[in-house]
Amino acid sequence: SWAMLLASGLAMYTYASTKFSNSGALLSAVLYMAGPYHFLLVVWTRNAIGEQAAYIFMPLALLCADRLDRGNKALIALALSYAALVHSHLATTLLFTPVLVAYCLAKAWRLSEAAVIYRAAAAAILSALLSAAYLVPVLTMMDMIHSEIWDTFKPSLNFLFVDASNLSNLVPEYYAIIHVAASLTLVAALAAVATVVKIGAVRKQLPFILIICVFAALNLELSAIIWNLISVFDRVQFPWRALSLIELAAAVLIGSLLVNSACLLYTSPSPRD
Repeated sequence: SWAMLLASGLAMYTYASTKFSNSGALLSAVLYMAGPYHFLLVVWTRNAIGEQAAYIFMPLALLCADRLDRGNKALIALALSYAALVHSHLATTLLFTPVLVAYCLAKAWRLSEAAVIYRAAAAAILSALLSAAYLVPVLTMMDMIHSEIWDTFKPSLNFLFVDASNLSNLVPEYYAIIHVAASLTLVAALAAVATVVKIGAVRKQLPFILIICVFAALNLELSAIIWNLISVFDRVQFPWRALSLIELAAAVLIGSLLVNSACLLYTSPSPRD
């Protein structure tokens, strides 16, 4: 667990260092490791090995997606990173996949390079082949899920801050810990968004702001219609798993804030001026 926690920090540092200075990247890495959901719930309370590993491969996948315009090496690296994420934790993979797809499309649109889309599609095919030994048995054994317990784990019954949650009736102390971690995560993330807006760096960090807003909404009961729209979303089970994506985006945002704040201080006129 400690090794994977450190690896997740190194992965975030590697990704964030391509966006801003080493000091900002270091802050992002530390916050990514110390995130309330990541550390308090995934590592310390639940010892969820799969989700711990997923924290390593999400920033690596974004890093590889950023480099798709440079050639086929990034294609192979993206396929390996995404396949490793699939092997780590399927629920996190389901949540992260739309983010990665949007990230690749935004990269292609920003650079006006169709090659980015082609390489992303090729990486998806290659990663499917690399993870087939795990995915094929999963897909063929879906009917082994016991229907009598499924309602307990449906996302629409396990939103945060809802007293009617079946899970809260089963393990109230655990759910209280989830509420604490979720509250700290959401407050920190929304504070980061508010600060980015205040200093005027919205356009540059818009993707991460959108990730926080979307996944924060997915934790609340108002998003029930989305969770009920497609049956495969039931495999996520608990909407609070989306906190992992919020922490990823918040870590990048807060790291960039350090850099932007330093730039503002450096360029601000002195009282004498």
